[in-house]
Amino acid sequence: VLAEEALKAGRLKLGGGFGWTQTKDYSYQHISPSIQYFVSDNLSLGASLSYGTGSGDFSSTSIGPALDYYFYHKNQLAFYFSQEISLSNYYGADYYGDAQSQIGTSSLGTLIFLNQNVAFGVELSRSYSLKNDNNDNGKTYLSGNFSIFY
Repeated sequence: VLAEEALKAGRLKLGGGFGWTQTKDYSYQHISPSIQYFVSDNLSLGASLSYGTGSGDFSSTSIGPALDYYFYHKNQLAFYFSQEISLSNYYGADYYGDAQSQIGTSSLGTLIFLNQNVAFGVELSRSYSLKNDNNDNGKTYLSGNFSIFY
């Protein structure tokens, strides 16, 4: 019942994600606040921002529209698909140089509701270049997330 009430048309969701990726040669951490409005039950549209830093003085910023579709919810648990398209700027790393790109990010996630207004969860995401950049093979990452519903 908690998830069902939170995902109704007309509600507002303030949320965000945070994550950290580490490989043998590379590390990256990010924070991504977002705001979305439920245009119908289980479907929200909005915008997302992102800021990240990585190895070699690398940093990035992104902004763009986002869509979440909650395909299953029961009691305190909800599963969703998310799609974002963002304009991204990269700074300072030898790998990218200073560059700009359009990035798509597809995600599957889950939220656990503490009450009708507060939830947290995890999200598995795959980002990819919409410009077919030869340098960008995309990346897959796991993020924590939180949401406050009004």
